Amino acid sequence: ATAQNTAAQNRLTISVQVRFFNTLDDTKDLNQRFSFYFDFDGDANLTGSRRDDVINEIYSRLTQDIFNATLARW
Repeated sequence: ATAQNTAAQNRLTISVQVRFFNTLDDTKDLNQRFSFYFDFDGDANLTGSRRDDVINEIYSRLTQDIFNATLARW
């Protein structure tokens, strides 16, 4: 917060709940929430191509985290 009672930063967070079932070994099942965020200035608007770039970056990080978590249980 700033002295003018406004947000100094905003945060866009995207979360995904993943349920992974290992049909050969149920001890390796996965039920986990993955989340990633992007912070931006409070007076900035997250629109247009900038918004698309941020969302793609978050999706990329989420995909990598999910892949690593499931690969570790393979």
